[in-house]
Amino acid sequence: MENFSGKEFKLGILGGGQLGRMMIREAIKFNISTSVLDPNPAAPCAEIASEFVVGDFRDYESVFQILIFLNRSHFYCSAN
Repeated sequence: MENFSGKEFKLGILGGGQLGRMMIREAIKFNISTSVLDPNPAAPCAEIASEFVVGDFRDYESVFQILIFLNRSHFYCSAN
């Protein structure tokens, strides 16, 4: 089984609401880095995420910023 904890594991979250905030609180306990994308700069996750990106979920560049944080070059995303 893979180890899903530590700074080597990074979690990308689309949506920075209360549920995301609760998830980040748990991720912090495991030393997991988080990156959140949300259109609202005052979203609940904004102040506790490792990285917070203000942008639209349908915008390729905004989503790509999250993928850069995750250090993954093999993702494909399409904004329709």
